[in-house]
Formats: sequence, C-alpha cells, structure tokens
Amino acid sequence: MKRILILFLILNIAQQKKLLAQQNMLQQKIAFTVSRKKLSAVLQQISSLGNFYFSYNSKIIKGDSLVSFTCSQMPVHEVLEQIFNHTIDYQAAGKYIILHQRKLPPLPPQLPITTYTIKGLIKDEQTGLGVANVSIYEKTRLYSTLSNSDGYFVLKIKSKSQRPLLSVSKENYFDTSIAIELPMANDVILFIENRYLPLQDTATITIISPTDTIPVIIPDSTIYFTQTEPPTIDSMATAEKTGWAKFVLSSKQKVQALNLKKFYTTRIYQLSLVPGLSTHGRLSSQVESIISINAIGGYTGGTSGIEAGGVFNINRRHTKYLQAAGVFNVTGGNMNGLQAAGVHNHVLGRATGLQASGVSNFSKHLFTGMQVAGVYNHASDTMHGAQISGVANYTSSSTKGIQIAGVGNISTQTMQGIQMAGVFNYAKTMKGLQIGLINIADSSSGYSIGLINFVRKGIHQLSLSTNEITNTNIAFKSGNPKLYSILHAGYNFSNTNKVFSYGYGIGTVINPGRKITIQPEILSRYLYTGSWNNSNILNSAHINLQFNIDKRFALFAAPVFNLYYSNQTAGINGYRFPIQPSGYPTIIQQEKVHAWIGFSLGLSLF
Repeated sequence: MKRILILFLILNIAQQKKLLAQQNMLQQKIAFTVSRKKLSAVLQQISSLGNFYFSYNSKIIKGDSLVSFTCSQMPVHEVLEQIFNHTIDYQAAGKYIILHQRKLPPLPPQLPITTYTIKGLIKDEQTGLGVANVSIYEKTRLYSTLSNSDGYFVLKIKSKSQRPLLSVSKENYFDTSIAIELPMANDVILFIENRYLPLQDTATITIISPTDTIPVIIPDSTIYFTQTEPPTIDSMATAEKTGWAKFVLSSKQKVQALNLKKFYTTRIYQLSLVPGLSTHGRLSSQVESIISINAIGGYTGGTSGIEAGGVFNINRRHTKYLQAAGVFNVTGGNMNGLQAAGVHNHVLGRATGLQASGVSNFSKHLFTGMQVAGVYNHASDTMHGAQISGVANYTSSSTKGIQIAGVGNISTQTMQGIQMAGVFNYAKTMKGLQIGLINIADSSSGYSIGLINFVRKGIHQLSLSTNEITNTNIAFKSGNPKLYSILHAGYNFSNTNKVFSYGYGIGTVINPGRKITIQPEILSRYLYTGSWNNSNILNSAHINLQFNIDKRFALFAAPVFNLYYSNQTAGINGYRFPIQPSGYPTIIQQEKVHAWIGFSLGLSLF
C-alpha cells in the first residue's frame, strides 16, 4: 500500500510539472519585429524563440496572409491574441500549442420592428426662429419629411433600434445629425447654423502671447471687417431645372432636391407609381439603383442598369445602359448606353451611346454616338458621331461625323464630316462635304454641292461674258477654289434670233492666288426659243484661262465643248433656230443631238 501511494505521488508531481511546463510555454516572454511577413513564417519565428511547436488547420488560418508586428518581452499568449485579433483560441499540449477557431458568443435576440412617431422643431441658431422646408430623414430605411412654415415636423419610422440617427439638411445651412431616444417623451428641439452668418466687427484685436496666460484685447484702430453678402449659388439641381421636370415634380420634391444635394445612397432596385410613391418614398431622388421600374414616372438619384417608365424617367445623376420611357427621359449627369423615348430625351452631362426619340434629343456636354429624332437634335457641346432628324440638327461646337436632316443642319464651329440637308447646311469652318440646296460656311477647305454655295472667305465672282449662242451672259460664282457653284443666265439680243438661257454649273481653280489661273467649268442650261414645250438642253465644258489684273478684276477666255439636245423641229418667229451656229467645228450632227466647239469671253468682278 505504501508503494502504491509513493507511485501515485510521483505521477502527480510529474503531471503538475508537465502542466506547469505547458503554461510556461504560453507565459514565456519573447521579443521580435516583422514587417509584411507571411503568417506562416511569423509562427515559425515564434516557434523558434519559444522552443515549441504550433499545430493548426490550414483552412482556418491562412498562412500566406501578411503580418507586421513589433513586441518587446511580451508573453506568447498576448502575442497570439494581437496577431489573430482575438479570433483564435490556443491550447498547450506537451511541446505543442494547438490553434483553433474561437467560438463566437451567441447573438442577442433581435428586437421586433416597432413604429415610432418623432415630433420636433427646427430653429435657426442665430435668430431662434423656426426654419421651414428643412429635410429630416433617416438614412438606413429612407424615411423623410419636411418641416412646415413654423419649423415643426412629424416623422414616422419603423425601427428595431431605440436610438435611431436622424439627419437634418437645409440649403445654406450646415448638415446636422442627432440620435433620438425612443419612445420619445417630449418633442425634440434642434438648432441649425446658417453657413453665411455675417461677421461681427468687435472693433478689437486679440493678441495671444507665449508668455501670458490671459489673451490681451486692445482697440482696433487700423483694420475693419468688410461685410460681404453670401455667395450667389446656383443651388437648384440641374435635372429639376428642366421644363420637363418642373412640369411633373411638386414644390416639396424640388425643395428636397435642394436640401439633399450631398446625400446619396444605393439600392439594388426601386419600384414606383409616380415620384414620391415608390419603394424609397420621398427619398427616391437620393437613391441610385441598378434596376428602376416606374409604372407612370420615376424620380431617382440615378441608375446603373435598366430603367423603364410608362410615361417618364428623371434621374438626378448618371444613367447607364438603358433608359426607356413612353414620353420623356431626363438625366442630370452623364448618360452611357441607350436612351429611348416617345417624345424627348434630355442629358445634362456627357452622353455616350444612342439617343432615339419620336420628336427631339438634347445633350448639354460632349456627345459621342448617335442622335436620331423625328424632328430635331441638339448638342450644346462637341459632337462626335451622327445626328439624323426629320427637320433639323444643331451643334453649338465642333462636329466630327455626319449630320442628315430633312430641312437644315447647323454646326457653329468646325465641321469634319458630311452635312446633308434638303434645304440648307451651315458650318463656320467646313472641312468635309456639304450637300444641300443652300450651303453656307465662314471658311472652307472641303466641298459644297448645292444650288447656292456661299463661303465668306472664299470665291465670290460676278462674271459677264459673251458666246456664240447668247451675246450677253451673267453668272454668279461662289464657293472655294476646290469647288464652286455657278448660277447662270443669258440672253441673245436680236430681233430675229432671240434666245433666253438659264442654268447651273460647277467649277474649280487651278493655281489659285496666281496672276494666271485655269478654271475648268461644267454648265447645264435650258434654252428658251419661243415655246416651253420644246426641250432644249445645252451642256458645255469650259476651260477658262483667266488673267487676274488685280484683286477685284479679271479677264478670261475659253474654248467650249457644247453638247446640245433638242426635240424642236421648226423655228418660231423672232427666235433662233437652229441653235448651232455655222462656221464652228462640228463634232456630232444628228437629228436631236449636236456637238461643236465654241468660245466664251468675259470679265469677272470680285
């Protein structure tokens, strides 16, 4: 029995020594410094310093995470707590320290959602008077209201917390937040400070000395405060300024937009019937969503996916990918993607993509893409792409691309591309092609094809000439040296050989700016010889050799190839018949077609 007791005592002492050794592993102090070193290497370093082993599951502890740590004579257990930020438990067993994930304490039971009514008064800190139209809102669940004319407000919220945080915003006032204790025993009174309080001139100067404990105040006889008015601020959010938005938004919604210019939040989706009746309530204008579906119309902070409205969509900020409405879309920021509406699209930022509408499109800043409208397209900045409309296109800056309109196109700066219109085209600086009845440019290095091509810094010539058919001719030439148009009229003064002619042609200048230039021209004229029932068409090719005497006067002469078609079979008294004169080289002599070499002589006035 004595031997058994002695053996038990020895084993107990050994176990106590073993436990003490294990505790000493966690209590021993170590010192080391690491910077952005892998966790596995850090544990290896601690293991070497303490002369023990670590054992852990690699799924729980990521050995490749980086660690920066410094300690000086700190117990091992404190080192482990700080490295793992109190998320790992540790246990000593023999020469091992076993690491395993710390079990989290059970979550407290959730409080039920309760409806509370918060009442209060918003006052101006300086005057003590109530402030009207102040936005009071809760950011998490997007509850909001406005103070009345006396500054009084009532806000109903649903909350699990008994200390919700309310935010208070008002244009020209500093934003304020306040935690409310629910349920409320008394109305809350909150003072807000005006951003633009006038400076108070105390007529004194305060001096703080490094040796004096009390500031020294002396009369100010040298300087004075200049009273300034608060800065004039264009405070209305741009989307709300449009006529479309003004028509459908209420005054309270516009006030909310003024107050909450800095507050925006995000949600996955929003659904609305009309502005204010939506999943985000009165704060829908401050919420940016991925998907926005509006039965009649929506008023949101922005969308980054798809937005569809039965009648309209209004986004205060940016729109991405798709915005479609039955009547109109308004985007206050940038638009990227497709904007489609039955009547009108409006973008106040940059636009990239396609605007398509039944009536009109508007873009305020740089537009890259295509505008397609039944009536009118308008770009208030540079346009890169295409404008296609049934009536007119307008770009108030440079255009690089194409403009196609049923009536007219206007590019108020440089046009690099093509303008095509049924009536007129205008570009300040033309570097492409204009096709229209009337083409106008301030300067042009391109081509204009039309009945009238007017380039202010180009060719303007009034030519008087004679030829073998009509002894008196007048022509107006306008355009640039590359291509100019010719409006022609002529008459052959004679009692027995009268001929009226009118027509159109084009020409170009070879060696412009020289004393002698060559101006090839092609003219097509109708000849009236007593009856409009006759088809008398004279086409001619001129090679004018022009002598520029000075900047305002020139003489020219040209051989002319004439190709004449006529179905006239008999002459009319007093009018010339046949047209082809005798004595000129004949090239073609048929019943209805004649060709010969003629001449043209004249002078040009600039």
